[in-house]
Order: sequence, then C-alpha cells, then structure tokens
Amino acid sequence: MPTDKDFVGKIPPMWGTNNITPPKIDIPPIPPDTPNTTAVHGRATWKPCWRQACYLSKFIYKDPPPSGGFHTVFEKEMAKVDKHWEPWDNLNHRQKSGLVARLYKVKGYDPDKKTDVCPPTLVFRGTAARQP
Repeated sequence: MPTDKDFVGKIPPMWGTNNITPPKIDIPPIPPDTPNTTAVHGRATWKPCWRQACYLSKFIYKDPPPSGGFHTVFEKEMAKVDKHWEPWDNLNHRQKSGLVARLYKVKGYDPDKKTDVCPPTLVFRGTAARQP
C-alpha cells in the first residue's frame, strides 16, 4: 500500500535559484476501511472504464432528451453503452431544476462478487440550484 512518502517528489531548483527550498507537500493519510468506504474488487483496466464513463456523460442526455432532441457523433459508442450498461439508481428533477442523476453499472454487475468489469459510475446533468 502506498504511503505519503511515495507521493512526495523532489522539485529541482530553477536556474539561478539554488537558495530556494521547495515546499513540503502534505498529503492526507489513506482513510481506514469504514462502513462508508467503497471497495472495488477485481482487475478492471481503467483506461476503457474512463472512456466508458465519458460516453455515459453524453448518454445521460438520451433519456429524457433535451428540447431539441438527442444528437451525437458517437452513434457506435452510444449503442455499446446501451448494450452493456444499465441504470442502477436514478434521480430525475428535470421539470423543477433540470437535474438528472443516474448511477450506472455494467449489466450483470454484482457488488458482492469479485469481477473484472468497470465499477459503477455516477453521471449527472443539469443543476440542483433553485430557479428564481
């Protein structure tokens, strides 16, 4: 497990500034496991998971669509999202504030079993601010 010392790097001095000491960077300790800690089990590769999360941030505009309709240049990627992901939890305040939030999971994901799929992803659009 990494420690705080693993994240502190040496900053080389700039030319003509040999008398300046780099600042110490304080990194908070890694929190202990608590009932509110999320543990992601498995060996999912992060690069595809980040990419899918990016597509989910566009996909959330599909339902409910904006007043001008849903348009995208990523048709193949949206089809993959629709095929492989499903909403796990949903909050829709579009009529009041425009806020739509969904927690997506890979279809078949079971949080109690070790898997090699991407972890659940929270995606939202709009705002929770009150309109004047």
